[in-house]
Amino acid sequence: MAFSRLWITSFAVLGLTANIVFLIGCISPATRDIALYRVNVTSLADELQRLAMDDGGNKTVLLRPPELATYWYWGMSGICDNFEMTGETRCRWAFSPTQNLISILEESLRDRLGNDQEQRTNAIVASWNSTLNNINPARLAAKEAKFAAQSKASAALAILASVLDAATPLLALCLQHASHKRVPYLAPCGSALMALAAGTLAVLSMRDSVHSIVDSSGRGGPAIIILFVGAAIRVLSCGAAGRSSSRGNKHTGLPEFGEPEWRCIDFTYDDRPLQMLQMLGNAGVSMSPQWSVRTRYHLEVKSTPVGCDAKRFGTAAITPSAFHGEATVDLRRLERMETLSSEVGYRESSPMRS
Repeated sequence: MAFSRLWITSFAVLGLTANIVFLIGCISPATRDIALYRVNVTSLADELQRLAMDDGGNKTVLLRPPELATYWYWGMSGICDNFEMTGETRCRWAFSPTQNLISILEESLRDRLGNDQEQRTNAIVASWNSTLNNINPARLAAKEAKFAAQSKASAALAILASVLDAATPLLALCLQHASHKRVPYLAPCGSALMALAAGTLAVLSMRDSVHSIVDSSGRGGPAIIILFVGAAIRVLSCGAAGRSSSRGNKHTGLPEFGEPEWRCIDFTYDDRPLQMLQMLGNAGVSMSPQWSVRTRYHLEVKSTPVGCDAKRFGTAAITPSAFHGEATVDLRRLERMETLSSEVGYRESSPMRS
């Protein structure tokens, strides 16, 4: 069980790291490349001009001034301007990211030019505003609202998954003695589903983003890939990796999801073949010298629906695999080429004499 807790904790830390990396995209120049996507600003200006003319507008000037950035990077926590000629990158906090082009343009120009060139900034913004006003609102306005809703939902799910990841080691410790072996794995499974949903919403939001206007020049970034990788890591922590083979399960000690439900049976076992004495001796259990072939044992067996009664237990090959204190002996028995797991409750102080 200690190994299982270590397994869960290790993958929870990796999943939490992936979530944090996703959430801090474009918060600073150092995290510029952890973006949802990037857009070539010149190509965006050309495409907006074309859409405006298709909708009956007039061609405007100052859509492509030299002061504009080469690329705009959208991350979950900010927007970055990249100036390819100088290699400079400037980032602004925006959580969750916005698609309002006028706000982005104005903030970008003020960040680059400062307040000393207010007139130049206003002229460029007015030119872009005129072009956007000539475009059918259905092309941009509706998509902007949809993008905002999807990106906020994606960020919220990523944050919830991070909180659950942070709490997973504590939950695994508190639930280590749960009656059902799969209970400690519920937290990483829930976190994996949240991360998967967050990644799916992030992908869907790109269809309603500025990226979709100039998909020929824009491209998706690694942030979404990181989020999906984080979800896959959590699935591994749930034991899915060990399910592929019985050998994998033997080394990982992880329960298989989808295995049959257990049921408990109490019965008295008469140890005439001396199998129980041999098994307990191999497990290092102290035994009374008075115990003999006539000793009976009260067994509490947790078995699969195939069943495990006194007759089956007495005739099966019993191989001890682990012994935990004085309370539980974990047994494995092979019957009809099928391995069945049983947990036998053993009370040293209450052997029954016939």
